[in-house]
Amino acid sequence: MSGSGELPFTGSIFTLPLVVLGLTLTLAGWVLRRVADARA
Repeated sequence: MSGSGELPFTGSIFTLPLVVLGLTLTLAGWVLRRVADARA
């Protein structure tokens, strides 16, 4: 890493999906916990 704080274009291509995937998994886990609590 150059440490300039700017990601190369190829880096952003891989970074964006990873961020979206992480947010999706977090949201899915939160929803599943809410559903489990509601059914309990």
